[in-house]
Amino acid sequence: MLRADRLGREARRQLVLLCFALSIGGGCARAFDLQNPSIVDTTPAEVTLIVTERSAPAPGIVVYFQNADGSLVARGTTDVSGVAAAKMAPGGNVTLIEPRDDRGRTQLDTFADVAPGDVLHYDRLPLGATEASMPTLSVPQLAGANAYRVFTSCGEVEIGANASATVQLVGCGTMADAIVVALDADANVLGALYNADIAVADPMAIGGTYAPMIKSTFAYTNISAQVQWIKTYRALVTAKGSMFDATAGSPPSGGAATNVLDEPSTSGTMSLTVTDQHPIDTERGEQLVYDWGPSSPSYALDVGTALLPSYASDPAYDAASRTVSWSERSGSIEPDVVRAQLHAAREDADDGVAWTWRLVTARRDGPSVTFPVLPVDAFDWNPRSADVIGIDQLTMLSVPGGYDAIRGNGFADARAFVTGESGRIVVERLYSPAL
Repeated sequence: MLRADRLGREARRQLVLLCFALSIGGGCARAFDLQNPSIVDTTPAEVTLIVTERSAPAPGIVVYFQNADGSLVARGTTDVSGVAAAKMAPGGNVTLIEPRDDRGRTQLDTFADVAPGDVLHYDRLPLGATEASMPTLSVPQLAGANAYRVFTSCGEVEIGANASATVQLVGCGTMADAIVVALDADANVLGALYNADIAVADPMAIGGTYAPMIKSTFAYTNISAQVQWIKTYRALVTAKGSMFDATAGSPPSGGAATNVLDEPSTSGTMSLTVTDQHPIDTERGEQLVYDWGPSSPSYALDVGTALLPSYASDPAYDAASRTVSWSERSGSIEPDVVRAQLHAAREDADDGVAWTWRLVTARRDGPSVTFPVLPVDAFDWNPRSADVIGIDQLTMLSVPGGYDAIRGNGFADARAFVTGESGRIVVERLYSPAL
C-alpha cells in the first residue's frame, strides 16, 4: 500500500544520498516521485533505482517498475536525488528511459529479474575521480636516466632527468602507491622501483631502490582452432588502484601460445590478467578471461577449461515474442548473466523515432533473452515487426556470485566486477572482424 511521505523532502534526499554513498542496500528510506504525491516505503521488499549523470543525481528520468508477467507496478520519475523506488515481487523488471541525445536517439535500459531489496545504479555519463592535487613530485635519480615514468594508483605522469616536477594527480585521496620506471634517452628501461603508502602532500617524495625489470611468462594451452591470436593484458594493482600495465600477443601454434612481458618487481601487489582470444573471421563471438590474484611472474591458463558456450549464429530479434535468440556450441562453463542491446527506428512516427534498448538479466533458459512489454504512454517503445531493428550487442558473463552479485551495477564494465583477493570472470561478446 502506498502511504504519504512522512519525511521532509530535504531529509529524504540526504538519507538517500547517504545510502548511495555507503553502498548500503537495506535500512535506508527511499523516495519515489509518482504522478501522485511523493511516497516513502522503507520495507525490505522495495527495489530502488539510483540514476546519476557524471556522478551527480539525475532527476526527471522516466522509470517503469513491472512484475515478471509484465503488469505495471508503478510508473514515475526519479526525484531530485535521482532516486525512484517501488515495492516489487521477485523476478520483475525496472526500465528507465533516458532523454533524447544529440543525435535524436532515445535510450532505454532494463534491469530484468530483479529481487526485493535490490539497489540498482545506473550512471548515464560515468565520470571518474575529479579531486585533483598538484604536488611537487620527486623520485630517486638513477645514473643514465633521461626521464622517469611514474605509475601511481591515481594516475600516470612523466618527469625529466632532474627527477622532480610539479604534476597533477587525480583521485588519490591522502595516500597512494607507485611504480617508477627509469628510462634512457632512447626510452629503454634502465630499472624500476615500487613504493607503497606514499603520503599525497606537497612535496611528495617517492623512495626506493631501482631493480631490473623481470620477465613474466603467460602460457596458454588447449586453445581452440577458431582462435588466431592470443592477447595478454596485465595490470599491477593494489587496494588503492591500478598502476603499471602492459600488453603482449602472439598467434597460437598447435593449440598453445606463450606471451612474455617485462614488468617491475613488486612485493605485496595484486595482478589482473586479461586474456583476449581473437577468433578467425568466420566466428561470431570473442571470449575474454579475467583472472586476478597475488602478483606472480608465471601465469598458466588451460583455455579449454574457461570457455563459455560460443556463439554459432548471429543473434536475431523476433518482434512477436520480443525475444533475442541465437544458437551456440557447448562450453566448459555456464554463463550467469546476459546483456543485449537492440536498436530500432520507426519511420511512420512523426519525423521518425530512433531508439536503443539495453537489457541485463540472468541466464535462464538457454540462448535467448526476452524484453518486457512496456506500457504505452506518449510513444510505444515496444519494437514492431515493421520497425527497422538490429542487434548491436550480445554479451554473456560468468562472474563470481552469479547475477545476484552484479545486478545492482549490471551495465558496468566487467572490470567493475573484479572484487576480492582472487577470482575469475569470463566474457563473450559479439565479434566483428577488422576491416
